[in-house]
This record gives sequence, C-alpha cells and structure tokens, in this order.
Amino acid sequence: MSEEERFAFEERLALDETLSAKVNEVRLTNEAIYYASLAELKNTIGKDIKNIKYKPSFNWKKASYISIASLVLLSGITTYVFVNNTDNKSVKQDRVKNKQRAIQANNGSVTSEKAVDAKKSYQQQPLTIPGKIDSTQKDVPSKQNLILPADNNVQQVEKIKPADSGNTLQKNDSDQSIKNIVPPETDTKIACDKLFKINTEASCKQKETGSIHIISDGAYSYTYQVDIQSTSGSKATFTNMPSGVHEILVTYGKECIYKKKVSIAEKWCAMNESYSFNPDYNEKWILNYETGASGTFTIFDKSGKDIYSNTFGSGNEEWNGTSNQGTTVPVGIYIAFINYSDGRKEKVELTIVR
Repeated sequence: MSEEERFAFEERLALDETLSAKVNEVRLTNEAIYYASLAELKNTIGKDIKNIKYKPSFNWKKASYISIASLVLLSGITTYVFVNNTDNKSVKQDRVKNKQRAIQANNGSVTSEKAVDAKKSYQQQPLTIPGKIDSTQKDVPSKQNLILPADNNVQQVEKIKPADSGNTLQKNDSDQSIKNIVPPETDTKIACDKLFKINTEASCKQKETGSIHIISDGAYSYTYQVDIQSTSGSKATFTNMPSGVHEILVTYGKECIYKKKVSIAEKWCAMNESYSFNPDYNEKWILNYETGASGTFTIFDKSGKDIYSNTFGSGNEEWNGTSNQGTTVPVGIYIAFINYSDGRKEKVELTIVR
C-alpha cells in the first residue's frame, strides 16, 4: 500500500466508526493467533531439547593419526611428481641434442671420430710461411696441400672458406695488425658573414607607431633583438617603435653576432579621431594638437554652414555643442577643420547625441 492509499484509508477509518470497529476486531484476532503460535513453538522446542542425547567429546588422538598419515602421503606424491618432471626434462634435452646432431650430420658438419682425430693432428702440425722456408720446414707439407690418409671409415674433412665480403676484416698469414680507419675530422664552424635586409617605417610625431622589419636568408636559426623586444625565425618585425636610433642585435650559430644601428624617422599624423558626445551630460570635444603648435578650428554642419570657430594654442581648445551665438545645436553629424599656423590641415568627424 502506498503512502497516499494508507493516508486515505486512515481518513476513512476516522470518519466511519463501523469500519473502524471491524478493523479493530480483525487486529485482535490476528494478535491472538500470533501469540498462540508462539506458545506452541516454545513447547515444541522444549521437547526437542529433552530428546537430545549426549554426544562424546572429540577424539583428538585419532585425528592426529589421520593428519600425520595425510602429510606423509602428500610428501610422497610431491616427491614423485618432482622426480618425474626432472627425468622428463632430461629425456627431452637428450632428444633435442640428438636431433641437432642428426641435422648437423646430414649437412656434412659432423665427422666420424677418426676424421676428428686426423683434423686435430693436422692443426697441430707447423705451418709453412711463404717466402720463409728453412731447414725445419722443408719436409713439412703446407696447410693448403695437406691430404688426410685414406680410410674407408674416415670421411674427408674439407676446409670451409668464409665468403669474401667488403665489410669483413680478414687476418693475413703473417699476423699483421689491423689498422682502425678513422674518418677525418670535419670543421663544423660557420662563417659569421651573414647580411640582413632591414626596412623601417616612420613613427608619428609624439607617438610610438614606427616599425622595423628584418629579413634573413633562412639558412640558420636566427634570434633578433631590438631594445627590449626579441624574437626568432627567418624574419622579424618589431612594431610600436618610437622615432630615433635603435640598435639591432642578431645571433646565429654558436658564436656569430650581427650588430647594426638604424634610425626611425618622424612624421606628422592626424591627432584627432571621430568622436561622439552628449552635451546634456556636460560632455565636450577636446581638441588634440602638438605641443607648442597654434592655429584655428572651424565646425560645419552637414549643410556646410559655419556654426562655430575658435583658436587653439591659448587654452580654449574644446567645443560643448553650442553655436557662436550660444544656442544649442541639434543632434547630428558635424565636421571640424583644424588649420595649423604652419599650413598643416586636419579634418575630424563629430557626432552629437541626446
């Protein structure tokens, strides 16, 4: 029964007294049956306990005899298995050796005992050195001309010469020493005579917009350094450089260093960028210009009408969105023309939002 079903049944019992009485009656009946069953079970257990006969204690002496006999039997079995395995291994090794001997005999590598004795006597004889024959060596046959005595039961022993190979070092008859061939040393030093192509771009006045470009031949791994900037590769580019003199340092190989000083020129660049502002929040456009410069600036609306003009260099370099008459100009796009006293000109777009 789930929780919901049990809860609904308990509510029904609380509301229906007849149903509640029947349920209590069933509960009492079940309890009576339960306790009667327990009493009957208790009586049965008591009778069984009385009927249990006394059993004698455990026979330790007999158990010890059985354990000793088991250990002896187990030891005998283990010894038999070990000896049997050892014999089997010996038999297998003998079979392998016999098989190898049979294979060697078939290939002509094994000779009879007499042939082996003849070979040993042949090896013990003094050798004849070509060009150095003395009185003790006149009657001694050379190693190449030695012929074993003929015997029906003796096999002819042939001298097997190794195949000639260009990569095999052989020892001559006069026991000359073998000289080790050492390759000549090669000079791994490189010439530190590399040249680099260097290009520069001018920087705006009073700003750091210049750059230096270095190009190599790509033959080595080069490391470049200009001021505090560094990089590596076949080429390098250094940006955000101010105008003036800079020293270039290039390293490659282990000891090669290339140094050169280059100059980044200075150029005049527009100093004002497009700007949007809201005069209702006391925002203003402030004119940027070079220190010490002077001139005038004029602001036009989209129809080309002159609505505001002023000078700069004396401290009045801003526009708050009003005309020369002091009226507030409407929302829109305006163009400011900046005229320097030295003839330079600059144009900037201004937007008023509200």
